[in-house]
Amino acid sequence: MAFSRVYTVPDYYGDFICKGPDCRHSCCVGWPISISMKEYFTLLGIECSTDLRTKLDRSFRLAKNPCEFRYAQIAPDPFTCDCHMHLSNGWCMLHKELGEDSLPLICRYYPRGPRSEYAFECSMSNSCEKVLELLLQKKDMLTFCEKRLTFEGEECAGDHNEAEKSFYKTCRKVCINILQKRAYSLPDRLIISGYALKELYELQNRKEYDKAEQVAAKYINADFVFDTSSFKADLPYAINILRELTVSIALDTMSMGEYAAKILSYYGLADEPTEETISIACRLYLDADRHLREIMPEWERHFEQLLINHIFFEQFPFSDKHENLKDEYFSLSATYGFLRFATLGYMADKTDINDFIDLMVAAFRLIDHSCFDRNSAIIMRELDCYSIEKIPLLVKA
Repeated sequence: MAFSRVYTVPDYYGDFICKGPDCRHSCCVGWPISISMKEYFTLLGIECSTDLRTKLDRSFRLAKNPCEFRYAQIAPDPFTCDCHMHLSNGWCMLHKELGEDSLPLICRYYPRGPRSEYAFECSMSNSCEKVLELLLQKKDMLTFCEKRLTFEGEECAGDHNEAEKSFYKTCRKVCINILQKRAYSLPDRLIISGYALKELYELQNRKEYDKAEQVAAKYINADFVFDTSSFKADLPYAINILRELTVSIALDTMSMGEYAAKILSYYGLADEPTEETISIACRLYLDADRHLREIMPEWERHFEQLLINHIFFEQFPFSDKHENLKDEYFSLSATYGFLRFATLGYMADKTDINDFIDLMVAAFRLIDHSCFDRNSAIIMRELDCYSIEKIPLLVKA
């Protein structure tokens, strides 16, 4: 069954074309993605060549707790972590022999993410190499437009009333607008976003959704001025938190593990930190910061595009039904801090923008496709970085 709607999409959406065999980070590698019961049994009985049938039979296993929509998982080759149907020339054997319509929906539509719970939106994940290339090429601000799109499968409809949907759109508008106020540094924009979300969070708790536009008008106003002079960094404090985020969330993951090990090694923080090792790490952090500004003088613009695309894809600040606006904000602050810590540590001895893209692909495979938001909020609470007063100490580093 197909459904067609007008979606809000980022301005680069129509320029996306899969890189296919030219992609350094094929989405066929490393992900035990899930498919539905219907897709699984369709592939089980599909007419195809003997060679493809052999590969199909080896490519899937039932999920641990199968349900209609997550019934089976791709079982990658244990040695290469590659899908059995991924050909040496970079193409998919299933796609080549039977056409695009034979592919599971996740393979057909990734990195697209159609959303309909609060609004009809469709973005693309930063975990895709081509998406990152499109974003980093942009000199101007990311904008959004409307486009009619058609998708196969079941459309997921939310159960939110119109007041809640309107509140979501207002929160989204405020966050994106603030993050694009380039008169302020990007860390300051993140901090200002926290003050806006604090006001919106209080309205949400009182269910005063009709007052959200008043908050939006204040922060979106072209004459808006916010005093940022009191926002100061605390680098040792930040380094300790960012190390814990890297060790606890990234180090043991398939996508980010090797990168995390290299990053921790650069800072000398592979082992439990001491006052001395934190001091050394701070010096190395500052050295790497100077290097990044030399090789990527527009790093703030790049990070701005990545963050805005990320929050649009994730439906921030309603990314996770188990979190509230407060948790979502602290998770976003952790995401920025983690990305910057990782970038400085990994790029310290590199000059090629493709190395940065490689790192971001790995990082957003973790951030966009796991419980990173929820887990990072927990760590922020545990390490006493869970107040709007403490966030500048982290993100200004």
